[in-house]
Amino acid sequence: MGAVGTVAGSLNLGFAGAFMKQLNIASLFDEKVIGPALAGASKDPAALMTLLLGSDLFMLVAAFVFMSGAVMFIIRYIVLYF
Repeated sequence: MGAVGTVAGSLNLGFAGAFMKQLNIASLFDEKVIGPALAGASKDPAALMTLLLGSDLFMLVAAFVFMSGAVMFIIRYIVLYF
C-alpha cells in the first residue's frame, strides 16, 4: 500500500491521476511528512499547526480547482452537444 491507502502505482491511471502524481496531494498527511512535526509538537505546537493548516488550505484550493475544471468540462460538453 502507498500513501493514504492507495495501491502503489495506481496514481498514474486516468486524467486526475496525472495531476495527483505531480501535486503529491495524497502524501500530505503521510507519516513521513507529519512524523517529524508530531515528534516536535511538544516543543513547538505552532509548527504543527502551520503544517496542518497549510496542508488543509492546499487541499481545499486543489479541490476547488478540480471542481471548477469538472464544471467547465460539463459546460463544454453541453455547448458542443447542442
